[in-house]
Amino acid sequence: LARPCTVDNFRYWIAGVPKSAWNKGASYVFVNILVKKRLITIPNIKARDTLREAFFVRLKTLRGIWLEKQKMAEDKKLPHAIFAKRWQRKNTLFQRRRNVILAVPALEPYLDDFDELGVAGMSSDEEEPDMDEASMCYNIKEPCWRSQQLKNWVRLLDYCHLKGRTSLEGPQFGFTRGAAPRLRVDNNGKSSKSRYVVGLPANFYDAEWLEKQEPGW
Repeated sequence: LARPCTVDNFRYWIAGVPKSAWNKGASYVFVNILVKKRLITIPNIKARDTLREAFFVRLKTLRGIWLEKQKMAEDKKLPHAIFAKRWQRKNTLFQRRRNVILAVPALEPYLDDFDELGVAGMSSDEEEPDMDEASMCYNIKEPCWRSQQLKNWVRLLDYCHLKGRTSLEGPQFGFTRGAAPRLRVDNNGKSSKSRYVVGLPANFYDAEWLEKQEPGW
C-alpha cells in the first residue's frame, strides 16, 4: 500500500473518512513513528494491525470534532434572518405533511414515527438566485443521512397536499384560495450539515451513511 507521507512529514486526511486510501497508508507510517521513537517495542504483524485500528478509531473521533467545528463556522456565516426563514419553511413543511397524515386514516399509524422525525428531519431549501418574489422557487437540500425510502414517503405526502390544493373550476387549472404552493425543485442536492435525528427506524437512514457512522450495524 502506498505511503502518502513520511515519518518526518506525517500527515493524515481529516476531511476524508478514516479508512480512506490516504489514511490507510498513513496508518502504516504512524506505526513506524511509534517504533522509531521507541514508544513501543518492535511489534509483530498482529500488533501492528491492532495499532492501525486504534489509529482509525482516534481519527474518527478527531474527524467528528473537525466536522462539528466546520458546521459551527458555517452557521456563523449564515445571517440570522436567513437561518430563521429557512427554519420557518421547514416548520411549515412539517406541519403541512403532518396534516396530510391526520387527514388520511390509512396513514395515521405512521404519525408517531413522523413526529419523531420532527422539524429537524425536514429537508432545507435555498432560494433560486435572481428570481422575483412572484416566481420564486427553492432548491431542495436533502439531508445526507436520509434514505431513499424516507424521501419517497415524504414526497408522497407532498403530492397528497398538492392534490388537495388543486382546483378544476373554470376554464383553467388553478389552486384553491390562499397562497399558491411554494415550488420546491429536487435537483438531488445534498445538505452539507452533519447533524442528524437520532432514534429513528433503521430504514429512515441511508445504508451507506449508516455504515460510515456504525460499521457493521
